[in-house]
Amino acid sequence: MMRIRSRKFLPLAMGVSAVFLASGLAALAAGGPGGGSHIAVAGTTCTSDAWRCSEWGACSGESRTRVCTLVNDCPNVETPKPAEREACVIGAKGCTGDTWSCEDWQACDSRGGQHRDCRMTIDCDGVQTVKPTTDRPCPTLQCDQPEMRERIACRLKLEPAGLAREDQIRYLPELCRSMADQADKDACIALHRSFEPCGEKPLFDDRIACAKGVLGLEGDLKEKVITCKEMDEPAKGTCLAELRKKVYDLVSFRMHDLRERAEGLQNAGAPFDAVVDLAVAVEEGKIAFNNATTHDARVTAVKAVRDDWQTFLLQSKPYLR
Repeated sequence: MMRIRSRKFLPLAMGVSAVFLASGLAALAAGGPGGGSHIAVAGTTCTSDAWRCSEWGACSGESRTRVCTLVNDCPNVETPKPAEREACVIGAKGCTGDTWSCEDWQACDSRGGQHRDCRMTIDCDGVQTVKPTTDRPCPTLQCDQPEMRERIACRLKLEPAGLAREDQIRYLPELCRSMADQADKDACIALHRSFEPCGEKPLFDDRIACAKGVLGLEGDLKEKVITCKEMDEPAKGTCLAELRKKVYDLVSFRMHDLRERAEGLQNAGAPFDAVVDLAVAVEEGKIAFNNATTHDARVTAVKAVRDDWQTFLLQSKPYLR
């Protein structure tokens, strides 16, 4: 499972090829409403009424009852009220346990849970047998489709609890999924995990500051480069390479922040397909940036994401509330 801020795309004066890429791309995003204010992560469209029913009462004669109350009335949807009376059988004298019959588990819902209905078919007088479990977390992934767009669209339809369940079963960001080497994939997953608290910050500057803290990039980047250059080899080369990698990771975080902002704007009226398109473009841009072997290729990847962001804003502007 954030926000929009206005900046501009600046060229870079670089002392080391690509090291200043992130600071020079401080303007990855440009133009748009929001001014950095927080917008909640997009939820899902209401598709059915929600009913809450009490436990079935004891058998009386050959039936028993319960009370069902409407707790969420979904507009333009008429979900039938669950049955409030059903047939039941009182167990023979001397029986030692109630008999329950359960239906198959229903499909996983947007909250990452499954439900099934269970009813008592034989009520043993004077015995209280525990009712079987009727709700459980989804045991398998809902959004493990073969295509990236399908996975992203599926996850956008989940509520926060559903996303949390997906990630609990398997946490695998698209960039990490694209990596063939398991060590690289593990490092990618660990980095994305470490960025999670930063994504919760309501303001862009706070999110970037948090990401810099995770990467150890606090302070002036140019001074860090100068410090590396003052070292003797091979320490100099190692220092610059490590710094360059951290800067690239910050660029990737900034790209992902655009996706989070777009997903947040879904609640403000941004078209679902436009949000999906932007999310896919960001993930493809992150992969292209990660796989690039030259500075020009990296700049091209970032510019493509920037252009896709501008396209998203133009598409969404007429719908934003």
